[in-house]
Amino acid sequence: MKAAIFTFFMFLSYLAIGQGLNTELGFNDNYSQSSEGIVCLNEYTYLVKTQNNSSSFITQSVLCKLDTLGNILWSTVVNPKWAETTYVYEILASDDGGIYLLGLGRPICDVAGGWFWYIQKYDSYGNAIWTRIWDEKYFNEKKLTGLSNNSIHQLCVNYVDSSGSYISHFGIDGNTIDSLKITPSKISGFEDFSINKKVGFKSDTLWVFDNSGNVEFTVLFNDSIQNIKSLNDTLFVLTRDSIYSFNNNLQIIRGTDIIGFSNYSHLKIINGNIYFVSNGFIAQDIIQMNRQLQLLEIKTIPIGLTIDTDKDFNASHFSTAINFSLTRFTAIRYLDYSLNSNQNELVNSSDIGIIDLVPTYVNAEEQPNFQHVYRVKLEATALIKNYGSNILNSCRINHFITSSTICNDVVFTKQFENLNLAPGDSIWIPLGLMHEALNYFSDSVIKMNICVYTSFPNSKTDLNTSNDNYCEDVVFGYEGISNSELVNFLLFPNPTTGLITLNLPVEQNSSFSIFNIQGEKIMEGNIKSNKLDITSLSNGMYFLMISTTNHQTYIKNKIVKY
Repeated sequence: MKAAIFTFFMFLSYLAIGQGLNTELGFNDNYSQSSEGIVCLNEYTYLVKTQNNSSSFITQSVLCKLDTLGNILWSTVVNPKWAETTYVYEILASDDGGIYLLGLGRPICDVAGGWFWYIQKYDSYGNAIWTRIWDEKYFNEKKLTGLSNNSIHQLCVNYVDSSGSYISHFGIDGNTIDSLKITPSKISGFEDFSINKKVGFKSDTLWVFDNSGNVEFTVLFNDSIQNIKSLNDTLFVLTRDSIYSFNNNLQIIRGTDIIGFSNYSHLKIINGNIYFVSNGFIAQDIIQMNRQLQLLEIKTIPIGLTIDTDKDFNASHFSTAINFSLTRFTAIRYLDYSLNSNQNELVNSSDIGIIDLVPTYVNAEEQPNFQHVYRVKLEATALIKNYGSNILNSCRINHFITSSTICNDVVFTKQFENLNLAPGDSIWIPLGLMHEALNYFSDSVIKMNICVYTSFPNSKTDLNTSNDNYCEDVVFGYEGISNSELVNFLLFPNPTTGLITLNLPVEQNSSFSIFNIQGEKIMEGNIKSNKLDITSLSNGMYFLMISTTNHQTYIKNKIVKY
């Protein structure tokens, strides 16, 4: 059976009241961090983040609990069983103040097969109460979706394997109570509705199942379903553009679309009223209705988000976790807003930027018995600037690079204190050894693009990222100059119109070579003084190498001709 869907449109005028910001944090202590789910529960927020640990194969998922003041009460690594890769796909609040997680793990990152699906229950203190694991030989052989709580506090999930699709129920101890075989698969969520009916949804389709798992009838909508909730004898269905109510015979009562609001998500029932979010690029509006779908109130969260950005809310606060770019990967911006106050708490307003990165030592040594494989080292000094209005006392400088001959990542993170950097001032910070790794170079030029970014320690982040990132092409050497130490030096002026002065002692019969950014040698010759004329070169960027008679090699990784 297919039910026809109708809507009526609600016109309104209202005064939008912005809600106050409780706290703002940045999870930027490591690389490739991203939010994988967020839940508001009472006065707390549970946040799942994934991150690649430095210098290891392991990709971890971490469950964190925060209060509305931004204090991280605890964090625990999600560890259903040992694995190099662990992801969380769904997060659900339990009835006793804890959290359910559904995810996927892989014990060995570079070996085919060996995936496993899991569900874990955590209490409010971060302890794993129970774990269920489904092993599989190949990725996607089994699939778990639609993590839901039913009316008698049983956990429910859609389990799919080669034998079919099932609605599985679990008790408070994690043991399976029953499994009903159904026809649809990969259901997005379930809701109990009346004694003999269970409702599930995926995409634009709603299914009604009896107690044996048979489909009694199907309801099709004109847009994708975001969530379903029941209140007494009424079922509420939220799509991206409308909200509907059904009676206990699954006959539609009414449908509503509020003009001026769109991209609905996060359907909730709180104290007998209906709530959901209208997602926008300027603000998030929390819409409150009674069970007759009459508008009661709209509260505006003054931040623009997409419908897919991790967010959640309850009666007291709204939380979101935004994945934002820092150089090549992402960090997490976390914000929490009060729904009962429009006063903003004082949050971090500093702004730190990186201006320049100067290599002070570069070295490339060819590895014995490995063609084109070099161990490269880099020491550098960074120039940072305080763009904010507050004195800057501490900062963190981070670096990430891949292309290693082994599959672990190479990172640098170092915190600097007692800077006392006034607004508008800048300072050079010696980083020391910031990069060392084995790398494969197939071209003649041993060159890497090094990127760094600045951030604040203690989970405070500079959210103006336009001046945080800095990338520099560093030439470590050239094929045929193995086991030679390449010493960086200064030259001036740089940029130059043609004549440059070298700040190093030049021996008689020293030679120089100039390469373009493609690694092609475009000029060479002998140099007898600390002056070098490159007037004949076209405007652009070049690399200069000087070799002395005692086999010392000096290199300047960037010259700009204009």
